[in-house]
Amino acid sequence: MATAAVTLAVIAAVLEIGGIALTIRDIRAERRHLASYLVRPRHVYASDAGTVEEAMPLWGSSSEQTVEQRLASIEAWQRGLAGEQSQREKKLSDRLSDRFGRELTDVQKTLDDRLDGLREFVTSEGRPHWLVAYRGPLLLAVGVVAGLAANIVSAVQSS
Repeated sequence: MATAAVTLAVIAAVLEIGGIALTIRDIRAERRHLASYLVRPRHVYASDAGTVEEAMPLWGSSSEQTVEQRLASIEAWQRGLAGEQSQREKKLSDRLSDRFGRELTDVQKTLDDRLDGLREFVTSEGRPHWLVAYRGPLLLAVGVVAGLAANIVSAVQSS
């Protein structure tokens, strides 16, 4: 009977050590797999939203004008200012809407690319059956149960 307890204890120790070794090996393999994902090239899509297309023209004249001519010119410019301002506001609004749309599209492309890479990472190498994936912890659990059985056999022997 003492031989049975010792045999069970040895089997338990071997199973526990094997389970721990398999778990460590699986963790290291997954770390390498994760490292391969982390060094994957990332694509960041960017638009030309920072470019300047048009600058505001400066008003001025280099020719000699009398005060009345200058005043008439300023008054004419002032009358046209309201229409020019509304035209510029509409252009600006259209440009901003267009640029915002392009920026939003570029952000969506970048996120889609990253999500595709993440999906590829998660589904690559085909995930094994759960028994294969958890073989190390399962082996360790069987070793603990075998150790418990060895303790029970030893306790029954001594009584």
